[in-house]
Amino acid sequence: TTTTTTKSLDNTEILNLSNNNETPVHRRYLTEPIISVKNNRRAKIEVNQLAELQSGLLHLAELESEYNNVDTSLLTKEQKRKAYRQKTPMSSISSSISSPSLSSPVNNLTFGVPISVMICEDHTPIFLITVLKYLYTRQSYLEEGILRIGGSVEKVQGLKSICDKSSGDVSFLLEELNPHNITSLLKQWLREMPEPLIPPNIFMGFVSAIKIEDLSDREIKFSELITMMPNSNKNCLSHILRFAVLVIQHSETNRMTVTAVGSVLAPTLMRTLNESDFVRYFGVAGSCLMFMLKHFEQIFGVYVPMDFMKDAITQSETILQPITTTTQSKPSNENNQLHSEQKNENNRLEA
Repeated sequence: TTTTTTKSLDNTEILNLSNNNETPVHRRYLTEPIISVKNNRRAKIEVNQLAELQSGLLHLAELESEYNNVDTSLLTKEQKRKAYRQKTPMSSISSSISSPSLSSPVNNLTFGVPISVMICEDHTPIFLITVLKYLYTRQSYLEEGILRIGGSVEKVQGLKSICDKSSGDVSFLLEELNPHNITSLLKQWLREMPEPLIPPNIFMGFVSAIKIEDLSDREIKFSELITMMPNSNKNCLSHILRFAVLVIQHSETNRMTVTAVGSVLAPTLMRTLNESDFVRYFGVAGSCLMFMLKHFEQIFGVYVPMDFMKDAITQSETILQPITTTTQSKPSNENNQLHSEQKNENNRLEA
């Protein structure tokens, strides 16, 4: 008769980090052999598998030690789960909690992270505020091809890398000389969001709303959909589109018409739930964005500009004609005009 000892891993035991007088189960497994028994035969355990398991348990023991020495009362459950999933020490998460006036980011990255974890002011990321401050104060809206012409790929990637290492301080962007580098950086930030600035369900609502024949009803539906967006997304969208409106108002100088701006920005602001399906909606996405630009005030309501925006916006409203028309044209004619303008602009860009 062969006597064997059986010890199987129990996830609930391993994840138990409570302090007690007994030796934690994951520490015991670091030193005791793990033996699996089947039909009274000792199963062979590959050395590399055992080493990998013990390495993971060792890391868990280290996390437990750090967990017990850090005040985690200010951390949310999701932050604790994320720390465990990414094998991030609790102290690094705890130290990233910012002052109450700002949001509480999980990390200091700028690209590829949700707005909710970025350092924000009034629901607007500091990164976007800095970019807009550059574009307004440098009068970049007068630059020919602004938003359409790309910057230096090498320079933009360098700026992106510095942004991700700057711990939220991106004021260095204000020293950049080429505005096209800044707008390219902005578009890359929008493209790399885990979810688009305009969520897929809101975008599909726009796709349906753009078909509404009555112009006033269409504006109301677009406005309702905007109010359904998260506050951060809504604020970012209104700031970006208000700058786009300013660009269009200076189209005689910068040669950026509403069609050109709509074609350029639509793919960066909107995506379908399945990104591969967006190709089918590219045309209507441009039409939706052009409609929002033409009817910005009716859709977004009273826009409150930041201090550095006021002079440029006031001047443009005083001197230039608004994009929206004062007479109500037939909705079908407006839709046909939007599609026709976008098609011509796409052909021009491809050429």
